[in-house]
Amino acid sequence: GVANAEDLPILGAPHDGGIDLQQPGTVLMREIVRTDLLGSRLPTQGRIRMGVKGSKGQPQSINTWRFTSPDRGAIEALAARYGGVCADWHEQKASPPNQFQVITQANEVRVLLPQDSLSIHYELWSGSGVARRCDGETCEIPGEDDMVSCPCICFAKQQMACSPHTRLTVVLPDIPFGGGWMLETKSWNAAQEMPGMAALIQ
Repeated sequence: GVANAEDLPILGAPHDGGIDLQQPGTVLMREIVRTDLLGSRLPTQGRIRMGVKGSKGQPQSINTWRFTSPDRGAIEALAARYGGVCADWHEQKASPPNQFQVITQANEVRVLLPQDSLSIHYELWSGSGVARRCDGETCEIPGEDDMVSCPCICFAKQQMACSPHTRLTVVLPDIPFGGGWMLETKSWNAAQEMPGMAALIQ
């Protein structure tokens, strides 16, 4: 026979990389929006880094670009193109913790800027992850199942607890494509200068 709509399982939000088919009668976990409002996002193939950690864990700047990625082939391709040696890299806070890295011999690399390549947010992080993410007016904080919105907490308290997080995603045309490469900085200067630089390049 034909099943009634109320008897059908409800398609919930993706969970752990799969689809969570909830029991009949439960509520959708994620708000339904038009597909043209979902935006576009490249998968992250790796990270572009401007420094290394010293012997005591302190950050140290370097004069050439450093790349990290779970994709060993991509790191080997970068080493072949820009110099350096592919090596194992372990960082407990990274996802996944065990990856590969290369400190290149290049202070310039060729990149392409995809659409919506730059994002800037005020953020506050704790040991368990992001505690706040804000645009200066609307703040998102972790809820029971997803991020929930509230007015800017720093403004309400008249105390700046967050710092700017600027993320630039680029494509590296000289290696096999597997996604975007993200450069992240917490610099106030970068937050002010990079939007103009990215707009000029695009």
